[in-house]
Amino acid sequence: MVLLALSAVMTIGLLKVKTDDALDQFLRSATPDYLAFEELRERFPASDLDVYLAVDGPDLLSPEHLQQMQDLTFDLLLSDAVESVVSVFSLREPLEAGRLPAPIIPDDLTQGPETLSALGKRLDEHPLAHGRLISKSVDGNRLALFLVALNRDEVAKRGLPVIIGELGTIVSESAAATDLRLGLSGMPVMKVEVIDSTRRDILVFNAVGLLVGAVILGLFFRRWRLVLIANVPALLAIIWSLGLFGWTGTRIDPLMNAVMPLVLVVTINNAMHFLFAVCRNLDAGTAKVKASSKPSRRSGLLAR
Repeated sequence: MVLLALSAVMTIGLLKVKTDDALDQFLRSATPDYLAFEELRERFPASDLDVYLAVDGPDLLSPEHLQQMQDLTFDLLLSDAVESVVSVFSLREPLEAGRLPAPIIPDDLTQGPETLSALGKRLDEHPLAHGRLISKSVDGNRLALFLVALNRDEVAKRGLPVIIGELGTIVSESAAATDLRLGLSGMPVMKVEVIDSTRRDILVFNAVGLLVGAVILGLFFRRWRLVLIANVPALLAIIWSLGLFGWTGTRIDPLMNAVMPLVLVVTINNAMHFLFAVCRNLDAGTAKVKASSKPSRRSGLLAR
């Protein structure tokens, strides 16, 4: 009963397990390169919630493509998860007395071809656009960058995987996705990849480990009851380990994923030796209780 109660408690803790998405902590070291990186990060801090949307395609400054990118900007701003969007549409004319600075890319994109052809030249000469928000034209192709700042409160409430998934849906369903190549990047996207891969590795490693262990035990014992007896401790060890991680708030990173296969190997190996000892005692004519108590005392499970 105590074992079942503790396993139930650890199963609840298993639901509280969280993965570690701190890439800087994962790569932390005492090397000169990392110390230099730490110093630069302190001098020039940057937000870890900036997503970069890259838009690539031919004739990027055509009225049709400009309208598609402008609509995509509006769609992103309508999302609760987005704080702001910085792009070529954010650029303004120099400030003049008596009037507000007008956008360099006009709101009315139905103007003549001469106006739009001069737009590319102006963007290439703009110090904040050239090489930063838009690239030069190479064989008619350009690359535009959209800096999407996420809302910190929404990220804390719903989590990065949900937010990035929502942004991916907005981008993939936009009209720009039909004619242009769109891609999300940045630290939040990398963190989501780490979270997803860590969760996937936990499931894959443990499932494959139990399956391989069951096959090996089946080859040795050729009795499903003994295979089950040897696998149950391994399964409980995994549940208890992950449950303790959940209850203590220990986050699992890719390195800690190696703990689970080690737990499986040690548990299955000990269970197999224990069962072999029990079977040898039974073959020698020892009573069932004594046949199992001898290995238990030898392994330290029972007092001598």
